[in-house]
Amino acid sequence: MIIVRITGGLGNQMFQYALGRSLSEISGKNLKLDISAYQTYNTHNFLLDKLNTRYEIVAQKEVEQIFGAKKRISIPFISSNKVKIVKEKALSFNPNIMNVKKDAYFIGYWQSEKYFKNIRSKILEEFQPNEKISKKRKEILNEIKSARSPISVHIRRGDYVSNIKANNIHGTCEPEWYKTAANSIKNYFEDVTYFVFSDDPDWVKRNIRFDQKTILVEPDVDGKDYEDLYMMAACDGHIIANSTFSWWGAWLNSKSNKRVIAPSRWFKSQTIKNVDLIPADWICL
Repeated sequence: MIIVRITGGLGNQMFQYALGRSLSEISGKNLKLDISAYQTYNTHNFLLDKLNTRYEIVAQKEVEQIFGAKKRISIPFISSNKVKIVKEKALSFNPNIMNVKKDAYFIGYWQSEKYFKNIRSKILEEFQPNEKISKKRKEILNEIKSARSPISVHIRRGDYVSNIKANNIHGTCEPEWYKTAANSIKNYFEDVTYFVFSDDPDWVKRNIRFDQKTILVEPDVDGKDYEDLYMMAACDGHIIANSTFSWWGAWLNSKSNKRVIAPSRWFKSQTIKNVDLIPADWICL
């Protein structure tokens, strides 16, 4: 049995699920998700059920048995082996994780494609919306498909600005960086149209200027963030923020000629690093 603790926003949820799905495929064990964190969250919703994902929800009783007084005890799965608790020790890829043979419970972020690149085709299939997208987003998707060279631009602000702790860890990509990234991506595409996605459209209107056609995709309040990912992935190229959400918008693009511009400094904090987060064929600025 592979059990993965799911936490955070959609981007984090997708990394955590992708690890579990990969380990499930390798080991032949069933995948279960522990989503108990969402009983107390007031800032994030569990959204993996809106995609074509394959999993079971672990019973709370099973979780309580795993985290008993001894922290590691036998539980009544098909196997009589003990459940191993695996905590991520560092953000970079740990190849030993792929060799876990026993029933295990995984805690971490697992932010590297190296954990699931082996099942890329399956992840691409499963990270698709399981319902038709909204009329508003369908109209934008049609604009993306009709553009000669659509480029998604994701600008993450929100708690990266308003939350002191988050700002100290992550920081934000500023207007000059986006200008440099736009100049870079024009080397690969002709007649570019920028589709700008952001949780702070007012800031974008005041601060971001590109010299080619730009369409600001106004955020919706319906909570269907996964539909924005679907639209971003339909573009030819991507300028992403230091955000797992925009990371996935770029990674889900399966076009052979895609180009991705990512910030070379993913974390503002000098003490946090993940050398395996950005795929080798992406461009860091």
